[in-house]
This record gives sequence, C-alpha cells and structure tokens, in this order.
Amino acid sequence: MRFRFRREDTETLVEKLKDISPSLVVLESTGGYDRLVWEALSNAGIPVCRANARQTYHFAKSLGYLAKTDRIDAALLALYAEKIRPEPNSSAAQDVQVLRDYVQRRRQLTQARAKELNHLEKSSKALQAYIEETLQHLTQQIQHIETLIEAQIKTNPVFKTIKKVLKPIQGVGPVLIQKLLSHVPELGKISGKQLCILIGDAPHCRDSGKYRGTRHIWGGRKEVRDVLYMATLTARQHNPQIKAFFERLTEAGKPYKVAMVACMRKFLIILNAKVRDALALEPELKQTT
Repeated sequence: MRFRFRREDTETLVEKLKDISPSLVVLESTGGYDRLVWEALSNAGIPVCRANARQTYHFAKSLGYLAKTDRIDAALLALYAEKIRPEPNSSAAQDVQVLRDYVQRRRQLTQARAKELNHLEKSSKALQAYIEETLQHLTQQIQHIETLIEAQIKTNPVFKTIKKVLKPIQGVGPVLIQKLLSHVPELGKISGKQLCILIGDAPHCRDSGKYRGTRHIWGGRKEVRDVLYMATLTARQHNPQIKAFFERLTEAGKPYKVAMVACMRKFLIILNAKVRDALALEPELKQTT
C-alpha cells in the first residue's frame, strides 16, 4: 500500500493500517517524515520496521532494478519485507526521544556557531557587528538548550543513575554522557560485543582465500562513534587503563589508528560494564526505558 502523507495525515494512515492489520510495516528514510509515521505506528501497536536505506538500496540492485519511482520503491519495500523479514523496531521511549531532540538541537546550534566564528575571522568591519550579534544569540540558545538537557536528565531515574556512574570515569565528559543517554538506550542492557557492533566500532574483515585484507570499521551510529573518539583521545592521556592499553598496542607495532579504534572499543566495553553493574543493583530501573 502506498500512502502519500503530510504531517496532519499521520492519524489517517494509522487508522487505514489498523483496518488492514498488517503483519509488518516497513519504512525507509524520508528526510525525517518517516519518524512521524514510525512513532505513530509504534504507539498504535502496529509492527513497524524503519529499514536501513543502504540495505534496501542494495536489495533493489540485487534484483536488477535500475529505475526509481514511488510505485517501484513501494513494491520493493514490500518485497524486502516479505523476503528479508526484518525485526520490528519500536520507537524510543518518550524520555529518550525528548532528550535526543535536545541533544540534536544542541549539536546544530554549536555547528552554526562554529560557522559564524569562521565568518567573523574573514568578514569586513562593516559585518562584524551583525555576526557578533548572531553569535551572542546562538550562545544564549546553546545555554538554554543545555539547561533543558540537564532538566530532562534529572527527571529520569535511569538517566540520573547512568550519569552518576559514568561521570567519575576519566575521559568521560558531559557531551559523551548526553550522547550515550540519548542515542544508545541499549547501554548496559546488551553485551559489550553487541554494543560495539551497534555503534560501528567492530572491525569488518576483507578476506578471500589466502588474501587477508585490511580491517575497517564503518556503519553503525556514526554520531556516537565521533563523540566516543574524542572522549577516547582524552582517556588515552588521563585514564590509566586506556593509556596503558594504547601504549601496549603501539609498542607491539600497531598503527596509531588501529590502536585508537581498539581503545575506543575497550573504553566502550568498560562504560557498558559499569552501567550494567549499576542497573543490576537497581533492577526496577532497567524496566523503565
């Protein structure tokens, strides 16, 4: 079924799908509008999967489809759902989603401020006053959104517990804590190995016969991985466990990037174990997110 919707049409779509009672609904990224439908269907109890666009793209290529229209896309998504049978993935809990929105907005504002600072360095004196006014406004907005982020964390007992556990660890700063809380609700609830795969910090092999290719990391949640990398840079200097691990790898002849990725993975596993142990002491918290 193909349904062209606007924001106000989401409720209509939910009602139509309730009448059909589908066993699975598959969505693909549509520039953010898919989130509206995904959350609405999930809240209505309809099994829904927001598919990875890269996977559906290669699925279409494997079938020899080169043309692209709305009708073809809809048919291919239906075929993808039938053949691949992806697992439904419900939308994040309300508290997690609100925090995620705040953290995303903070990132957008900080990026905008960085661009304005670059403009200020190269602008004429006639424009500097306007740019400085914009910078002041952006700084105020960032401060306000950070207040909202902290308030959101304080209202959720799981967030408070995780922040309390992670904050004393050397290398962990507020940005990493906020990113983990908002983008990795699985933290402490799955194994360290599973978490590394989820974030995209597990190297993928490229072997064939006797050939042994270079391992690379890719995919996963890149936003989290980027913040984790910066945190690991700090941990490599100030966290005794990560520092010793990095030095042991480099002394063994490992290239810098290989050692850093390994440290990221070890750091993530440590954080996951700390949160897992904290949630185990308070099992009622584990059920709230």
